[in-house]
Amino acid sequence: MERQPNPDDPAYRDQSTRRSLEEKKSKTSGQQLEEEGGYLDTGELDQEGKPLLSKEIDVESLTNRQKQKQDAEKWKEFDDAVAGAKSKEDLIEAGKIRKRLEGNWVSLATLAGETFIGIGADVFLPSPDPLSRGLNYGIGYGTNVFAQWLRGEEFSQGQAHAAGLFQAIPFGTVAKGAKGITRAIGKGAVGGVVGEQVRVGIDEKRVLTPEEVGYAGTFGGAFGGLTKGALDNVDLTSLKSRLSKQRQVVQNLDGTLSIADDGIDLAKQSAQPMRMAGAQVNPTKAAPKLSTNERLKQSLIANEVIELPPAYKGGPVTFRPEADFFDVSAALIGGGQEDARDALGRKIDYNRAKVTEFGATRSERRDMVFNHIKDSLRRNKKDGTGTNITRKEFNEYAKEQVAAEKDLRKAIKLLNIRSYASLKNIDLSDYPTSEAQLELLNKINKAKVKPRRSKNDTTQQFQNKLRKWERDTAPYQQYTDYKETFDYGHIISAKTGFRLEDLGMNRISNTEIEAAHNIASYDPYTKKIIEILQEGNRERGSRRDYLPVVQRMRNTAGSVVEDFVKWKANKDNDPVNLTKILDKFIPRDQHDNYLQFIQKKFYQKRSLGYATIKEFVEEVYGFDYKIFKDLPQKHKNKVEKEYLKQRVESGNVTGKQQYDQAGEWMLEAIDEFIGLHHLSKPKKLPKQEDIDLPQNIDDLMDMILPDRLPDE
Repeated sequence: MERQPNPDDPAYRDQSTRRSLEEKKSKTSGQQLEEEGGYLDTGELDQEGKPLLSKEIDVESLTNRQKQKQDAEKWKEFDDAVAGAKSKEDLIEAGKIRKRLEGNWVSLATLAGETFIGIGADVFLPSPDPLSRGLNYGIGYGTNVFAQWLRGEEFSQGQAHAAGLFQAIPFGTVAKGAKGITRAIGKGAVGGVVGEQVRVGIDEKRVLTPEEVGYAGTFGGAFGGLTKGALDNVDLTSLKSRLSKQRQVVQNLDGTLSIADDGIDLAKQSAQPMRMAGAQVNPTKAAPKLSTNERLKQSLIANEVIELPPAYKGGPVTFRPEADFFDVSAALIGGGQEDARDALGRKIDYNRAKVTEFGATRSERRDMVFNHIKDSLRRNKKDGTGTNITRKEFNEYAKEQVAAEKDLRKAIKLLNIRSYASLKNIDLSDYPTSEAQLELLNKINKAKVKPRRSKNDTTQQFQNKLRKWERDTAPYQQYTDYKETFDYGHIISAKTGFRLEDLGMNRISNTEIEAAHNIASYDPYTKKIIEILQEGNRERGSRRDYLPVVQRMRNTAGSVVEDFVKWKANKDNDPVNLTKILDKFIPRDQHDNYLQFIQKKFYQKRSLGYATIKEFVEEVYGFDYKIFKDLPQKHKNKVEKEYLKQRVESGNVTGKQQYDQAGEWMLEAIDEFIGLHHLSKPKKLPKQEDIDLPQNIDDLMDMILPDRLPDE
């Protein structure tokens, strides 16, 4: 017989109370208040002018509404100034108002920083001798320069010199106890008022208001007193001795590492533990790092300056005042799997080999690609769509992809060594076959890298290894400046494939030969870069990708599943051959024109002004575009200048609109390019006699590998 719960049992009461609390926690504050019969103030008035009460509104919604109301009150002065602006000068004044409204906390923070550093300099450099006063002047000057930068102000030498002179004045803050704190409060208050007056006098050509004087003096004095009080509680002699000691890393009993001073009792282990590389981070305590694509998206939507981290180790950080075509494309692609987390809240690591390679016949990597395709194409019993694939036909497909990758990589190596040989005047007649040239390349690469000493090598063994390397590579040491010109490139980058949860990025349709490094034009005198004519594969990174839907029209499969379907259709002699259809829509010799056309149309679409000169001529000047084309060049230049001027002055639609509509613009551009007449200007090709390039991969292999067998 089932035992009935006893209400008097303490365990039963504890369980009942816990369930009640859990149910209460699962409800919002608004729901709890509604159950109790209470009402919430919505912040609005009813028809009679009384507060409008509701028990249906949630506290979170109420908080957001109150925040919006507070923000509206805060920015009212700025909004009124913008609404009443009638000239450029009025807008400039409105900008100053906004800067003042949002700069209060920044000014407060820089005031605190200057006061803290100033009092600290007085304590560490108290002597009245000229050297100490000069150092104090330099500290005051440098701190003010940094503070101006933080406030976003135009640099003022006068303000910086005034700060330096003020810091050089000995206020006697080195005194201990209440006397020193009082003097520090006085210095902070005077420094706050003087600094604020100098800044306002230079920037706004006025004197401080009584409220501003009180504000600067109060906070400056408070920061000065707090700083002095904090420094008085620090044993400076001990601090200086500790800073001069070396740090060492010790291993704790639990296996973690700690940093300790030489003078600290290591048995106490008072230092903070260091997190080892690869250790898991509690996701509730550490905010996840956003991907570059997600940050681009957020900056685009917020109309902020585009900031891009280095695309490669040691590269520069890039800033752009507004997003370009590829920034918008990256935002549309999104972070995807790069920003996702697994079931335990851990970041999903990017494994390039896992994303790109097909692996050996019975490898785990081959299994992964096969299962990915099989699951995506699995036949649906309800509607009959999909298909079932066999491991045998997949292995045949994968074998072709791996063989093609090997051929392309071999061709790129031969292109690189032949390009280098032509620059260094190396006679390749001594290396008549492709295998001999590849062997030459291997010896050059070996000469570039000295052997490393292994853990088991004795000094004598390593010296012998080094001497052997020097003997073997002596003829090739003159070629250690070898640098690759061409690279194995992905049309849709491997990182983008990872973001889109794709595999098999080394498939034939997604690879091509690319310039390894940027191709740039240089000033002949200064040797500085004038313009980057073509971005190199290594400098570009994965953030300069076209959308997969754009690349798909070039017969580049948007995914490994799509690529397998095309391959299978060709093998089965399917009458609907997707590869031939796409080649007919956009021939391969038109691919460069096609990509340029997509970019051009994007920039036209996002412009607020007249997108094309044809529209500008017909709308502004009121005559047909054909008439414009027959005008003398002098008049055409004038019209084109006016057209470009209105493009610049009109600006572009907001970043949010670009993010929402760019995908549709690109689809429209694809349709428009396909519909263009083959003799139209966007489809004009360079004269064939001016170029001597292979038109397909087979032509390339015949040029580079002339000694290969016909059935290879």
